[in-house]
Amino acid sequence: MRSSWKKLAGGVAVAVSAALVLAGCGGGGGSEGESESGGGGQTLTVAARQDVASFDTGQLDTGFQVQYWQPVYDTLLRYTPTGEIEPNMAEEFTYNEDNTVLTLQLRDGITFSDGTPFTADVVKANIEHLQSGTGVAVYMVGLVDEVVVVDDLTVEIHLSAPDPAFTYYLSLVAGAMASPEAFGTESFATTPVGSGPYLLDADGTIRGSQYSYVRNPDYWNPDAYPYDKIVVKPMEDIIARLNAIKSGQVNTTDVDASVLKEAESAGLTINEAQVTWLGLIIFDRDGAQVPALGDVRVRQALNYAIDGEAIVKNIYGGNGAQSQQIFNPDSPAYVGDLDGAYPYDPEKAKELLAEAGYPDGFDITMPEVKGDLTQPYITQQLADVGITVTWDKVASENLVSDLLGGTYAIASFGSSSGHPWRDIFKMISPDGAWNPLHTTTPELDALLSEVQATTGEEQTAAYQAVNEYITENAWFGIWLFTSVIQLTDAGTTTQMQLGSNVPYLSSYAPAG
Repeated sequence: MRSSWKKLAGGVAVAVSAALVLAGCGGGGGSEGESESGGGGQTLTVAARQDVASFDTGQLDTGFQVQYWQPVYDTLLRYTPTGEIEPNMAEEFTYNEDNTVLTLQLRDGITFSDGTPFTADVVKANIEHLQSGTGVAVYMVGLVDEVVVVDDLTVEIHLSAPDPAFTYYLSLVAGAMASPEAFGTESFATTPVGSGPYLLDADGTIRGSQYSYVRNPDYWNPDAYPYDKIVVKPMEDIIARLNAIKSGQVNTTDVDASVLKEAESAGLTINEAQVTWLGLIIFDRDGAQVPALGDVRVRQALNYAIDGEAIVKNIYGGNGAQSQQIFNPDSPAYVGDLDGAYPYDPEKAKELLAEAGYPDGFDITMPEVKGDLTQPYITQQLADVGITVTWDKVASENLVSDLLGGTYAIASFGSSSGHPWRDIFKMISPDGAWNPLHTTTPELDALLSEVQATTGEEQTAAYQAVNEYITENAWFGIWLFTSVIQLTDAGTTTQMQLGSNVPYLSSYAPAG
């Protein structure tokens, strides 16, 4: 059975509703005495492909890591299934006229598991803790200049410039609140001190094998989380995860397209979302390293030279969709017509190369990505238009640092797409991590400023103008969007979360 996530008009990201197996119906939903970590009631058991890195809020990450920290850490704001930001620990949130000061009115009566009350001072301490850390999510508070405590339940967050994704970040790591008493302690990495819907059960937890969570009796919104227990089991091997859900050991897990036929045969529900794009990232758009890449006609030729539809069909077994933009179909920045901007046309590619002064093509070097099935395909299709690729062997642990360090002019790679400003901030802005050569133009700067200065429909139009600009100027050579896949058993339903590899915990609920 397949359950696909359909586009929601105007949605930035969609949190999902899911359902879990009823007690005694198998798949980890044991009745009293049957649960692995003791106690009664309904249990959601998740097989996760990664182990948790740390429970220190300064080190939290998104992606697969949310499965571990969302049970214990509540967030200031919340993503809704319709892609809107809603109140959560903050009951109200408003910006000033130029979107540089965000005022939060906090919910009264929340306490952390160590008894510390939730106040404006706590918000200030948490944001400053993330800012001072070395975690991968520190960029979420990169534009925070100052956090001003107005009174116990009112806080102002002053930004150095408008950040259209900031309220989104407050529904993720930037908004994950922990007791400040835990900051700097040796135990914080392994013992979370939060105010979330669940508490980590030390007796039922074996690090690296199973993490057990029990209800937090003091949580302010218990109806939003219908399970008495959550169990997360790290399982790196995809076959192990598949067998775990088939045998009823878990209720839900993520997989890839390689096991879809077996999953369907087992009667599992296949939930999909287009999250990750694959293609060429053309870092050297000014031609400093490879002069040919400084000509827009050459970059456009790279787009015409690759057959994205054939890659989807022949390499990914149809699991995905041809695309030529970095924004997913549910993003406000998405422009449908751009997916046909560069139809596969090797002759057109040759014409553009000749016009740019490269009738015999040119040479490029790209880093080899371990396990990349597209590499032989790309090598051949670029060779067909005269471009010779040399694949540089790079140690896996050095790959990303080399890319972000500007070592390569171009790379065959991929990235997730979620909130459009997050995508822009990461991939397009002059100081973006994935724009290591700091490419920009006056025209693009003006478009980015328009996004920051607007809201609503005007901002949507500004997002789309940015998309049109970078696609027309061929900053990338996108081939396709692949699907992330979450399996659920017969008693579990889910809808996928835009920009996330897995559904969020707040999405799950018993079926029926």
